[in-house]
Amino acid sequence: MPTGVQLSQLVSDLRSELGHSVNVAHGVNSKENMQYVLRRTQHILYEEHDWPFLLVDRDIPVYAGQYLYNYPGDMPFEVINAAWFQEGSRYTGMDYGITIDDFNLYDTAADERSNPVLKWRHRPDEGQFEIWPVPSISGTLRFRGSSELDAMVDDDDVCTLDANLIVLHAAAELLARQNSADARFKAELARKHLIKLLSNQGAQKRRSWVMGGGNPAPALRPGIDYIPTRS
Repeated sequence: MPTGVQLSQLVSDLRSELGHSVNVAHGVNSKENMQYVLRRTQHILYEEHDWPFLLVDRDIPVYAGQYLYNYPGDMPFEVINAAWFQEGSRYTGMDYGITIDDFNLYDTAADERSNPVLKWRHRPDEGQFEIWPVPSISGTLRFRGSSELDAMVDDDDVCTLDANLIVLHAAAELLARQNSADARFKAELARKHLIKLLSNQGAQKRRSWVMGGGNPAPALRPGIDYIPTRS
């Protein structure tokens, strides 16, 4: 799994997949666009799946009587996919979303407390997260999420995900734009490589925390979820 490949090499590999000259001087005008497509492709693949090799845990002290907390500095709301409350050696899974029925059971505003903490929700108005019920005993909250992507802006910046996966998906998209006969072939290679990587790593489709409850089906993406056909 070739990770940590420099952006300059990804551009060169993408040119080869597209059948372009690998001479940098011949592709100055298209370089910026290729960098953008590679960067966006990696971001989509990152958002779609929980890659086990990127998963990290962050522990946050939870105090009796306190229900609002700051996120870990390197784990914003968008990358969190699971949460647990720990008391001693016991972990209790926490659901996302706090309802009126929950407040009827334990009213946060009235400082009604209980353990264990069972739920949490994002508070965009505060830039924090809220837990429920208000804990009566201090403990620890554990978030699990994906470490953030490295930037791919400068030539010597490196990719976080598999380089071949990124390049093949980017090539399938750019060839489809050109109505190239090779688009379907590249898309099929990209699809098979993705399936192989996901199978080898046991990766799962990423669970999205959606405000208000319910997770809508994600939009299908050409070259990732299906092979585009020529019209």
